[in-house]
Amino acid sequence: MLANRLIALLAQVETEDWAWFEAGLSYDNARLPQALIATGMATGTPTYLLAGLKSLRWLMRLQSNPAGLFRPVGTEGFGALRTVPEPFDQQPVEAAATISACLAAHQADGDPEWRRGAECAFAWFLGANDLATPLVDMATGACRDGLHADRANENRGAESVLSYLLGLAEIRSLARMGSRQKRPASSHARRV
Repeated sequence: MLANRLIALLAQVETEDWAWFEAGLSYDNARLPQALIATGMATGTPTYLLAGLKSLRWLMRLQSNPAGLFRPVGTEGFGALRTVPEPFDQQPVEAAATISACLAAHQADGDPEWRRGAECAFAWFLGANDLATPLVDMATGACRDGLHADRANENRGAESVLSYLLGLAEIRSLARMGSRQKRPASSHARRV
């Protein structure tokens, strides 16, 4: 029922230049395509899967800065209709949602671009961002609450820490899957 609602919203709002469910972007954006991708895979419904992949591709184009780094939709642009998102204030929850959505897309169609998208979003936490500023304090595990135009937000709330840790867990899982795929058959046989 909820996937059908997302499909209906997309059909109502989508234009050639705007492949989204609403006339504006806001918070935790990548969760909407992720929901369609997961539902499409679980139910075997190609319409859901294709809509999820299409909307995520569109979002990923908007979430890249000119240097190719991940740039999540900034909260300064919330409420703006059918416009390119504002670059700041960038939030960790956006990076975590993008990692999850890209990994769901990668699982769905195997396109290596999705893996790169997830890795790029994770690298945002570590300083591959508009300010070249790490948000994570490796000594404490704390994560700053985001990026302003001129500095990192020094608050370190639970949502930010959880966003980082969820992203880290998913990236580690992806790395483990990749190492299993690269392991020669003989080494696998020795471990069994």
